[in-house]
Amino acid sequence: MKTYRPPKDIKLRNIQGGVEITRRWSLKLDDYFIGGAGLLLLIFELGIHLFTSSGTIAVLELVPIILGPIMVYYSLGHLFNSTQFSVTMSTLTVRKGPIPWHGNRVVSSADVVKLGVRGEERRSRRRTWNSFPVIAILKDGKQVVLDTFEKEDQAGFLHQELERRLRIPPQTD
Repeated sequence: MKTYRPPKDIKLRNIQGGVEITRRWSLKLDDYFIGGAGLLLLIFELGIHLFTSSGTIAVLELVPIILGPIMVYYSLGHLFNSTQFSVTMSTLTVRKGPIPWHGNRVVSSADVVKLGVRGEERRSRRRTWNSFPVIAILKDGKQVVLDTFEKEDQAGFLHQELERRLRIPPQTD
């Protein structure tokens, strides 16, 4: 089994009775574009309301009102958020923040029987990219995605560290 070194964007910190693994989210050019476009939509909508005499909102005007804040929220999340994995003998906790985001989880450490990384190829009309979800398999057979990474070394390191900290024997495949 391959051994992974800690990537530069993942930090380990020992806590009482366990470890805390923190991963900063990456902000790419796409995220700046999405946030900027969201702000432009909001400014455009404000301009329409200031310079038109109608006090009603047309259905088409709802698009920037709804999409603008969502796009800005997405960009702010990628700018400020990190994912924190806390591993103790009793729990495995995944927290995303400080801006609220989906994917927070608390799993009993005793219920985790196996961990894995599944490489996935995703396609759009213009590009192809890979993602690497880290999955916990529980005693009842349920599979829980702990987090998804863009780079194999990040997912591999987290997988390796969680196995070590939860005392799960490494897979030999």
